[in-house]
Amino acid sequence: MKSLILHIMKLTGTILLLFFAFVGAYYSLIRWQYNSVKKEVEKRESVRTFDKDLKYNMPLGEPVFWVKPGNRVTLFFIDGFRGQIGAGHYRPWFEKLHNQYGVNIVAPITALQGWPFAYRTRDWHREEDMRQALQIYDAYCSNLPAGHKVVVGSMSFGALSNVTIGAKGKRRPDAMVMVAPLNTGLDYKSGSAVTRWLSSKISVIQYIKPWMIRGKNKARATLYDVVNDEKNIAAWDAVMKDSVNYEENLPQGVHLNETAVYMENELVPQVKGENIVILYGEDDLTFSAKGFETLGEKLRAAGNTVKTVPFAKSGHMLLYDNGGDKAKEMILDMLLAR
Repeated sequence: MKSLILHIMKLTGTILLLFFAFVGAYYSLIRWQYNSVKKEVEKRESVRTFDKDLKYNMPLGEPVFWVKPGNRVTLFFIDGFRGQIGAGHYRPWFEKLHNQYGVNIVAPITALQGWPFAYRTRDWHREEDMRQALQIYDAYCSNLPAGHKVVVGSMSFGALSNVTIGAKGKRRPDAMVMVAPLNTGLDYKSGSAVTRWLSSKISVIQYIKPWMIRGKNKARATLYDVVNDEKNIAAWDAVMKDSVNYEENLPQGVHLNETAVYMENELVPQVKGENIVILYGEDDLTFSAKGFETLGEKLRAAGNTVKTVPFAKSGHMLLYDNGGDKAKEMILDMLLAR
């Protein structure tokens, strides 16, 4: 009996030793992946300038607050996920709206936007985006004069904040416009069939290889989803090469997917009585046309007036692509009610 007990204790000890060795090796591997990606990304970003105190990616990465008290309309715009300069890459368009058409522009930096690598790869929860965008919107609108028109605009993941404002804002937006909005119709069309299949399995792959360097987008001229090669390269050279995130963070990707489901199932039904326009490219590499249309149907079913507008030969970065000028014209029409 004593011999059996000793044998069991030895076996148990061996199993525990192997288990903890495996766990230690696993977490060492994950840490090595993180440090390797961090080193490479920070090397590529070493030519960038971040504000020493607030960490904004300069010169375009600060929040945009262009407000003249006499103006009668505001575009409150929230950009997509983790953008290093937020909506700053639309500044020429914002300047035209503000200076030529008298539109106030409010484009905050929220949650993971605007940070260098170490800050944007931290643990993150969608409520950060929701809270911050809503608080800034409510604060801005709290003292607006009667009759001042507010259009809430968003790009991609910014739709979460847009829908949050539509659902919970103390002052209802006069209209909402969503460009290539987040939705549950994820359809990774970039790369090979194998890459596409693997991209759909990130809930599992996140535990094996959570950190990666972004590879070349074989379907486009640069890393950005702009179909028109000339426009793509021009935008890349002008702005995007100095603001793109070079890392893939799969745990955040899983949370993004979960957020799309949450937004459609929980937040969308709370948005009622709004005038909403959804603009999207038919060749979007991230979301399917069906996904955009389904989001529109759900918003319509909740009690809103919804118009969906597809643009042929345009990708996810619609405002830079073949349909960009027309999309901006439609947003201007909404702002000026033309």
